[in-house]
Amino acid sequence: MSLIKKMGQVLPNDQEKKWTEDELSKLRYPERIAILDKFKAEGGFGDPQIDCPDWLVNGCNFDSPVWFCSLGGGDRKISIKVDFNVRLEDGSSLLDFQNSELLRSIKLFLCLQIHTRYNGGCRKVADVEVDTFKWALKFIDNLLLNVDEFKIAEVNFGLLTRGAVLEYLAGKTGYPSSTCLYEYPSRLANFLRNETKSISAEDIADARSLWPEIDELPAVSDRSLDLDDEELLKARTYIVKRGWYSKQYGAIKYNSRPFLECLYENTLMGKELVPKTFSELNESIVHKTEYPAVPVRNPPAIGVSEKILSRNIRVLKKLVLVQHMIPTASVDAGMLARIKLKGIVPLIDKKEKGRYRTLPGTVVFDLIRDSYEYIVKNKQSVMVNAVLWCLSNHRSEIKASQAHRAMRFKSSLENRLHARAATGQWLTTYSMRPDNYFDLFRAKPVLYDAYRVLMGSYFCLIGALTARRQDELLGLQEQNCLYPNKDPNLLENKKINYQMTFKAGKTGNSKSRKAVRVPIPMMVARLLWDLKEIHRELVRFELVSKAAPLLLYIQPDNLVVKPMDATLYNNCLSAVCDYAETPVIKLEDGVEARFYVRQHQLRRFFALVFFHSSGFKALDSLRAFLGHSDPLHLYTYILEVIPGSMLDTVKADSLTDAVFSESATVENLNAVRGILCQTLGVQGIFAKSPRELSKIAKQSMSTDYSALDISQFSYDEVQSNIELFLRSKLIDLQPERISFSCDKGSLNDIHLVVKVA
Repeated sequence: MSLIKKMGQVLPNDQEKKWTEDELSKLRYPERIAILDKFKAEGGFGDPQIDCPDWLVNGCNFDSPVWFCSLGGGDRKISIKVDFNVRLEDGSSLLDFQNSELLRSIKLFLCLQIHTRYNGGCRKVADVEVDTFKWALKFIDNLLLNVDEFKIAEVNFGLLTRGAVLEYLAGKTGYPSSTCLYEYPSRLANFLRNETKSISAEDIADARSLWPEIDELPAVSDRSLDLDDEELLKARTYIVKRGWYSKQYGAIKYNSRPFLECLYENTLMGKELVPKTFSELNESIVHKTEYPAVPVRNPPAIGVSEKILSRNIRVLKKLVLVQHMIPTASVDAGMLARIKLKGIVPLIDKKEKGRYRTLPGTVVFDLIRDSYEYIVKNKQSVMVNAVLWCLSNHRSEIKASQAHRAMRFKSSLENRLHARAATGQWLTTYSMRPDNYFDLFRAKPVLYDAYRVLMGSYFCLIGALTARRQDELLGLQEQNCLYPNKDPNLLENKKINYQMTFKAGKTGNSKSRKAVRVPIPMMVARLLWDLKEIHRELVRFELVSKAAPLLLYIQPDNLVVKPMDATLYNNCLSAVCDYAETPVIKLEDGVEARFYVRQHQLRRFFALVFFHSSGFKALDSLRAFLGHSDPLHLYTYILEVIPGSMLDTVKADSLTDAVFSESATVENLNAVRGILCQTLGVQGIFAKSPRELSKIAKQSMSTDYSALDISQFSYDEVQSNIELFLRSKLIDLQPERISFSCDKGSLNDIHLVVKVA
């Protein structure tokens, strides 16, 4: 009698029960082994992390035709659906009995990506597991997209050669995968070209009656799809006929989902792609700015990073285990074992990390001033009107009396503003914008535009004066963001040193970040208090839940209040830049572009002003703005709010500008020039030990400037080397107070000095 039968009164018959990994782990050892042996006898692997892994949910297991996955070893989970019903080169389905060994090999390959035995002995956080799992899916999709070449229905992985693996790693693992692997732009263009051959003039006329602006085509230079004017017009008509357009914030946009389902029906992951939409198929972008944007990041080299390459290699190496466990998989294990990162790097254009571009100090400083003035003049009327619009729109869900209840932050104007909200204009849709829209946007904006500018003004000030990451600001909570939770506008609280509480980025996963408090100027405390009052009003009127984050957004199309996200945050910043008319410059290609600031640029503002103060005369204004009379007090505040790595980058930028300048005022600058000549001159930072470099730096302090010529080196290599010197603590750039006498008496100022370890 088998062990299963002996324990029949304890263990249900495994044909009547689908065991889970968690349930098996709770059984006694002999009971668990008995069930796993039964799994193995029926074609399983005798391993609960493969036969019934706990990340397969909704009742599915290894043998299910569709997998519902819930990935992540922590509290946070991410769901993925994998449907194995795909067609192969011979017309059969992957689920057909004849392909059972191939299907089993593919499923095992996926399971091994999550198996703790082959991943350091533990489950990873959700983002890591999902990335790894998706890379495995993408590799299988590469085979499915090229089934005529690999003939996997006939020989499984037998035609997977070294050349094919190298081609995949070097050419198809880059970002975005929708372009690098799935070739979405070219496949979509070909699909539309073929599908629209039968579109007639009558069809176009019918579509024109529904979309009068259908003939307004963007210039060829502004298109991403390889379609001429006639093909593009037919493509738009094709989408109209099938009802795949919708109005979003007043602009016509198409739905990508039907295209993905047609183009990638025989892939495991292609149907779930989230590719960018192509503007030439839409009426226009939803939040169109007045000018193109000055690039906020230097363009990196085209290619794939070594980090992504190495991770994909680890994913593919699991095929060696597949061959060991399923010999019929026909994997060339020896070939895969010989695949090394150093053998692939020469075949690709290495993707360097693009550096964020630095904004001119005057751009940010002027924008801060304009944002502050806008908030002071408009916050009451704009926010009262916006909330009343929301109340009017949701009258069926909220008691009518609440719409007339006095608002706490401006009760005296309530009746007049309510009448204005009921009759004024909330939104000018894109299709209704006049030619002079942006002139009206600045002179007499509709309420939604004024609301966007107001929120952008808050983001600009808070973002620049706190130097936090965008996701840290988006995660602020109304209940605890300000400490102590007292009104900073009251005279009795004017001496309080306020702090901001937030979940610090890069201190864990998104669900378990460390709560941090940092000091903030009184101005930021007052701005946060404004947003807290707005939040409380929205909660009081039942427009949003109390648990919603501090930063909220009123959707223009239905006036529903939702949490602010990164895209909307950036749209608000762009709005205030258009309103304040930040500078417009001409790019290298002759295109006029505007500085549209982003939070990663605002974060650097403090340090940039401080360390470039000799060239940018706004330091005194900044000190007054923050309430710091002493420059060194300002520097102390900078050290408290600016992360060390960012501070090193700013110092490196400042020193790089200085070493190339003949009029720099930084003391001991020749120390930097001296070690640059030593390291760059012999093509290697490690040519000298840190102790030797320190000695050279000190000796160079007294060397004549003309003897330390660094003009032969590029700006980028000088900057990167200086940043390395700073991170290794070989040098540092610090301020020192100096006193001097003048007509006004004795004054204090700061002087930047290079310190050598």
